[in-house]
Amino acid sequence: VVPASADMALRPGAMSAALTRGQPPALSHRSSRGTETLAERPFHNLMRPDGRRVEYLMLGDPDGSPILFTHGSLGLCRWPAALERQAAEAGICIVVPLRPGYGGSTPLPEGADRCSEVVHDMVALMDRLGVASAAILALDIDVHYIAHLHRLFPGRVKALIAVGAAMPLTHHLQYERMGR
Repeated sequence: VVPASADMALRPGAMSAALTRGQPPALSHRSSRGTETLAERPFHNLMRPDGRRVEYLMLGDPDGSPILFTHGSLGLCRWPAALERQAAEAGICIVVPLRPGYGGSTPLPEGADRCSEVVHDMVALMDRLGVASAAILALDIDVHYIAHLHRLFPGRVKALIAVGAAMPLTHHLQYERMGR
């Protein structure tokens, strides 16, 4: 049995040794912090013809090659500080449109076609920024929006990197089969 001393330092192999004996190692003064702090970035606004506001961020190098980053269902609109710094050093501009109802973006009215509105918001933002086509990094369910963007506006999606994504579910039978 590993002693549960409050001042035991975690050393290489201590975790695996302790776990094999059925006891976690005792840890003192635990903390988790990043090595860098995120730089402050202003939110920008794109006003749509229907009066809605689409808020967006520009991370990395604002004059760099654009990559669209979709924030997923959790609204993760920032990258770790080290990655934002590396994007800037590599000459990459990460454009992060915030979907309706996230951040300062105006929620959609009742009955609006969410997918169509999100796609048209992305295209309007790309047009505003002078981006004819871009690589897109999509988190989780956002791959659904990018599939529609590609279908409705061929040539606008240069590449898709889908992180933690699932194929869009388009038919009620797909949901019903999940119970198995």
